[in-house]
Amino acid sequence: SFYLLLVLYKYLERSVPTTPDDTADHQDTLYYPAAACFDTNTGKLFVAYQDTTGTNQTVAFVGTVSGTSISFGSKVVVTADDATYITAVFDDNANKILLSWRKDSTDGLYSIVGTISGTSVSFGSAAQFRSGNYQELKTVYDSGANKFIHAYLANGNGYCYAITATISGTSVSFGSEFTINSNSADKNGLGLVYDTNAGKSLIVYSRTTSSSGAKVLTISGTDITAGSENEWLNTQANYQMLAYHTTAQKSLMYYRRQDTNANFYVVATISGTAVSFGTSKSSPFSVSYVFYDANSSSVVTNYIGQPYYYVLNISGTDVTIDTYQVFYTEDAPVNY
Repeated sequence: SFYLLLVLYKYLERSVPTTPDDTADHQDTLYYPAAACFDTNTGKLFVAYQDTTGTNQTVAFVGTVSGTSISFGSKVVVTADDATYITAVFDDNANKILLSWRKDSTDGLYSIVGTISGTSVSFGSAAQFRSGNYQELKTVYDSGANKFIHAYLANGNGYCYAITATISGTSVSFGSEFTINSNSADKNGLGLVYDTNAGKSLIVYSRTTSSSGAKVLTISGTDITAGSENEWLNTQANYQMLAYHTTAQKSLMYYRRQDTNANFYVVATISGTAVSFGTSKSSPFSVSYVFYDANSSSVVTNYIGQPYYYVLNISGTDVTIDTYQVFYTEDAPVNY
């Protein structure tokens, strides 16, 4: 995830502030059309993004890490679509990557299977799993079921849906669509994470009733079932991002309150088909990525739009925040 941030810094040609600056609103970075994942089979990084240099086609390339350096293979065109809400997730059973996106603004949702060989990536044929105008696509891999869950919002009618995806060779197939909620708020309020200890996924969403809800999802065959809703917040929660903490066996979530625009972290714990939340802790900054670092057994998050990261930890149901660190300077360019 750090490497994706470095690539985006060069691609967006952003200037680098000398210290974290919370006076500027960089929340747009959340919706920059790019995604990355790590292929544990080849030990390579996969990156995909919308090439906005004139074609708007979606391209991908492979990154190779050596020590503290990274090099990239040649760009490969995935699709000519004007793709947004791009997700990329690795399947460690099939040793393939599932790349998914929304085509244009009204032409539906698609997935394609990618295979890394050396420093290049090849793709099967794209498959559509939903037509129409949908947004906020999120994808996780359920390692217990060897399947993916796609979650997404219908634009304008308040419905939130989920569907399973299964890789076979270089093809992908889908299960039946499952309705998560019928009063979800459009855009900015959908989060999804897989809990390896529980063997289930947690979905969080904003509601049109000025509150926020959460459900635990279970895969059975190619179908999805959900536990009871936990209406855990009395306002809409925007920009919800989650990371599963393997050591703590809990998920850490970042969100922004709709009523105050204040940023928070909170710990979520799955028990059976129910989820509970700890006490929210104020965050002094907005973020664009939250992920778990197995080496340090910590959750890492970046300062949105700026080259700084913070280390977070879970203690019981509480969150601790360490001081920021610099991960990129203009004197250390990235070539790709």
